[in-house]
Amino acid sequence: MIFLLILGLLMVCVEVFIPGGIVGTLGGLALIGCVILAFTSQGTTFGLYWLSGVMVITLLGLFLSIKFLPNSPAGRRLFLSSSEKGYSAAEGGLTDLLGKTGPALTNLRPAGMADIDGSRIDVVTAGEFVAKGTVVKIIRVEGNRVLVGGKKVDG
Repeated sequence: MIFLLILGLLMVCVEVFIPGGIVGTLGGLALIGCVILAFTSQGTTFGLYWLSGVMVITLLGLFLSIKFLPNSPAGRRLFLSSSEKGYSAAEGGLTDLLGKTGPALTNLRPAGMADIDGSRIDVVTAGEFVAKGTVVKIIRVEGNRVLVGGKKVDG
């Protein structure tokens, strides 16, 4: 009974390090098995005490692991310590391209490449097809997404 309790608690804790659900499920089944064993071998009264104890120990273990694991040496290796606050995915020079024009280097269906001020830029249209060689104008920059509009140029 105690062996199943310890085994179940260890397996549930190992689930934090080896995600996937199998080890945690087996640990949960071991905990349920130890409670069933307590009811069948020791009687109802002891079984209820044992069930209460297992629940308190499990909840206490989960609380302690949530509270202290992120600050432990192992937790610092498992969890990210930086936040995304203030992070911008946009490349520095993309917003400077707003309003500039250049030829499409590939067919834009709707994504492709354009030559803007001598640089190859990944661009996307609003959904329409733009043929290679068509002059496109950058109409919006959203992060790394450069939206262009184009019209056919004769000649």
